[in-house]
Amino acid sequence: MSLLLALLLLMCNQASSSPSIPITGDGKVLRSLAGQLPSQQTNIFASWNDSSSHCRWPGVFCGGHKHPDRVIGLELDSLGLTGSIPPSTANLTFLRYLNFADNRLHGDIPVGLCCLARLRHLNLSKNSLQGNIPTQIGNLKNLKSMVLSDNSLTGSIPSSVWNLSSLTVLSLSDNQLNSTLPMNIGFLLRNLQIILLNNNQFTGPIPSSLSNASRLEQVQLTKNEFTGRIPESLGSLSSLQCLHLGMNFLEAKNSNDWKFIDALANSTNLERLDISYNRLGGVLPSSVGNLSKEFQWLDLRYNQISGRIPEEIAGLGGLVGLFMQGNQFYGPIPNSLGMLHSLQGLVLEDNYLNGEIPASFANLTSLIRLFLGNNELNGSIPSILGQCQHLEFLSLEENKFTGRVPIEIFTITSLSVGLLLFGNSLTGPLPLDVGSLKALKTFDVSNNNLSGELPKTLGDCLSLEFLNLSGNSFHGSIPSTLEELKGIQNLDLSRNSFSGNIPKFLEELQYLYYLNLSFNSFSGEVPMNGVFANESGISLLGNNQLCGGNRVLKLPPCSHSKNKRLQVLIPTVVTAFICLVILVLCLLKLKKKIDKE
Repeated sequence: MSLLLALLLLMCNQASSSPSIPITGDGKVLRSLAGQLPSQQTNIFASWNDSSSHCRWPGVFCGGHKHPDRVIGLELDSLGLTGSIPPSTANLTFLRYLNFADNRLHGDIPVGLCCLARLRHLNLSKNSLQGNIPTQIGNLKNLKSMVLSDNSLTGSIPSSVWNLSSLTVLSLSDNQLNSTLPMNIGFLLRNLQIILLNNNQFTGPIPSSLSNASRLEQVQLTKNEFTGRIPESLGSLSSLQCLHLGMNFLEAKNSNDWKFIDALANSTNLERLDISYNRLGGVLPSSVGNLSKEFQWLDLRYNQISGRIPEEIAGLGGLVGLFMQGNQFYGPIPNSLGMLHSLQGLVLEDNYLNGEIPASFANLTSLIRLFLGNNELNGSIPSILGQCQHLEFLSLEENKFTGRVPIEIFTITSLSVGLLLFGNSLTGPLPLDVGSLKALKTFDVSNNNLSGELPKTLGDCLSLEFLNLSGNSFHGSIPSTLEELKGIQNLDLSRNSFSGNIPKFLEELQYLYYLNLSFNSFSGEVPMNGVFANESGISLLGNNQLCGGNRVLKLPPCSHSKNKRLQVLIPTVVTAFICLVILVLCLLKLKKKIDKE
């Protein structure tokens, strides 16, 4: 009976165990490849064994009617692979797509990969590959996408690349490539849809022949060294969605140099235009308002553009982001900007704009960030800004605003990143409503003419990390409610008229690394610990009645310390004197007694 049971168990075990599958052909190549690519993140290769066909291994794809066991795809991205790309990869001769993206691979691109004649998609991005792009890469005649971005590749783009007429995607961004682009590039790569060359060292002009690659949707040439004018011919790219040319040396000096804006009105799918950080001067043409109905993003910052902001810009009804800072725009802010109801980011700082904030801004209820600082704007801060209830950052610093800070500003409870009002001529006290800004991290009203005592509600701004009230006329003591600002890191109350003792709770704020109380009228003993023990993190200048504190502050000792010593010394002296008198009296009495005897 036991023998029969043993036989049955043996048969069951044999039936349940999977037969091993011999590894041959592409499977052997894959096993060799796995042995050369250690992973610091996951052991994907643990299942690459003879328990299953290599076509079922993770990251491996086979296909084809005639050759079903041949590997046509290898997806090994984001696996923490280290080492260099194994040359044996070139033995997978049926490969159509190869993806080693987002790993930690280094070394050169193996020349052998250029023999994969069937390869259509090559993605080696987000690694640490070095050296030149192999000249032989031009042999990949069927290649449709070549993505080598985010590496450390050097040298020029091989001329053979321009013979890859099937290319639809060319991504070489974030490398150290340094060639010029061929003037006939658009005739060579007619099927190109996406060209990403940003963050390299390309030089020379932008070829006007790019317009002959009529299917182009994205052109990103940002952060290079391109020179000359922006080609007017780019306006013929009807499928163009994104044109990013920022951070180059492109020039415009007169209206002719701005004709590319007129032409881009024909690119009816255009959504984003970035021409920031160039050398574009002259006047922004009013035709900017004729850009696509799909247009959402205009970045003109840090050029040399002058003149007024054209009223016609309001024609961009779908605009989400408008960035014009760091130019030479002057005159009033166009009232028509209030028609851009979808606007979320409006940045006009660092110009020469004057006049008041338009009342039409009450309509910009989608605004998240509004930057108008470093201009010559005047008048009062309009209460209508309180209707922008999605604002997270409001920057009005370094202007000529006068009057009180409107209470309505403090009803914008979405303010979280910053409220910057410094460097104006604002007057009056801080309203109690300041406590409504519970999510605010940075609050700076320094260098104004604000006055009064600090509202206790300031302690309700529980998220504050940076608070600057310096250079005003605040008086009174520091409210005890500031003890609730547990995350405060930088607190500047200097150049006011504060008085009283420095609260001891300030030494218990564990994240406070900088405290400036200089040029006030504080008095009494200074706390010892926390920020007060850091000489470089504390400033107490101009408070002549302070004493004690940590030795690093080098303040005079407090007078009450002397009093304490006197309080101990005087009773001791008096007691000793009394004892001495009693002793003398006793001795005299004893002497008289002896004399009588």
